[in-house]
Amino acid sequence: MFRLAIITPPETLRDEEHTLTAVCRLQGVETLHLRKPDWDLAQTRCFLEALPLETRQKIRLHDHFELQKTCSTQGIHLNGRHPAGAGDCPQSCSCHSLQEVEQRKPECDYIFLSPIFNSISKQSYKSGFSENQLREAAQNGIIDTHVLALGGVEARHIPLLKQIGFGGAAMIGGIWKEYMQNGNLRALCRNIEKTVDLCRD
Repeated sequence: MFRLAIITPPETLRDEEHTLTAVCRLQGVETLHLRKPDWDLAQTRCFLEALPLETRQKIRLHDHFELQKTCSTQGIHLNGRHPAGAGDCPQSCSCHSLQEVEQRKPECDYIFLSPIFNSISKQSYKSGFSENQLREAAQNGIIDTHVLALGGVEARHIPLLKQIGFGGAAMIGGIWKEYMQNGNLRALCRNIEKTVDLCRD
């Protein structure tokens, strides 16, 4: 199945505990990346401990990896701030070149490759690859079921990403943009459910 990874906005959301729990309870949502670079260890621990266990078990940490075991999260995500993992927990990784994907893929259960499209949440963050480059990388086995597309991904892109050969999509702005403006949780959940349906088709 085409994987969907939802990444939280770096900003604190309104009623964040309730919002993320509601998102994680939606059918088809298996992974939520908690990306809060400004949160310190105590704030992150307090937040995680307030969540139901079933929510925590779907969360990948982008920071404060020491909380993975004590808070029973799904795993950790390696990135520019934290390029090395800790222990033997499940880990994923952010990559920005095809060479980096080849290097990091053996040590991770999946990889983010970005930026695939022009970013929604970062206006200056432009696509780093042509479609031909991506198709060639798939033909050469670099892009496969372990590689998720990140950067400007919206639901309408999912059929193309499947066709190219990606194993999934990681989404930030395509999921959260409207919610950040209007705070409508029901609309957010409907948007995610429609996106999950596209992943299943």
